[in-house]
Amino acid sequence: MHPVVPSKRTIAALMILLAVVATLVWLNAGDLDELWQGIVNDKTHVAFILGLYLVLPLIGFPITVFLLLLGTHFDVATGLFIMSVGMAAHLLMTFLVANSLLRPVLERYLFKAAHRMPQLPESGFVWPSILFMVVPGLSYTMKNYLLSLSGIPFLYYIAIGLPAQALLGIPIVVVGEFLEGRHLWWVLLVLLLIGLGYGLRYWVKKRRHIDPFSKERQKEMNQSDVEAPKEYPDPPGEKKRNAPPGSMGGKV
Repeated sequence: MHPVVPSKRTIAALMILLAVVATLVWLNAGDLDELWQGIVNDKTHVAFILGLYLVLPLIGFPITVFLLLLGTHFDVATGLFIMSVGMAAHLLMTFLVANSLLRPVLERYLFKAAHRMPQLPESGFVWPSILFMVVPGLSYTMKNYLLSLSGIPFLYYIAIGLPAQALLGIPIVVVGEFLEGRHLWWVLLVLLLIGLGYGLRYWVKKRRHIDPFSKERQKEMNQSDVEAPKEYPDPPGEKKRNAPPGSMGGKV
């Protein structure tokens, strides 16, 4: 499948949006610091944070925010334990929702479009699934839903998805422990570094990727299409047949 590359307009719009957000953060630095301190202080009810952590990542909310909060409210061991339990719950609920609600809708839509939902093979799917979950790129929520819709058995889904997602989440919880009691600017700096890491990965991937639908490639394909067909000799041992008069290639 041809990867989708953002257009220049999309990139420009994202840059403008980031500039607006950065300006608002700069103009309201004091208010944001107070808001962050209100969220991460000891008076914040733990059940409220845990409830949001169990629900919001299922609908696409960035899990990074909750992993940072786990690090600020708990020690590293407790935070990692809660993170793992929450991720297991996310995987379970995602698998149930994807295969009971989303799959029938998607299969019906693809059937009308004369397509079928891509499925993993019955054997040899372990390593591709591990690489899909470990390599950064798609969001936490998107990875869980796509893997659950790939036809992978449930036990393999849990055995692959949970360690992979936990491996990516451990550094964020540790950073949250470090940020305990700090200002919002530290959190923004960490998020900025994470964003730069994803941006660097996208840039490297784009540099190494050869677009099969680029203008140069399309030009080569068009030139090959208009080339005259090559004449191949008759198979050995077979005499050339004379075309009847009046037909193509015969004498008139």
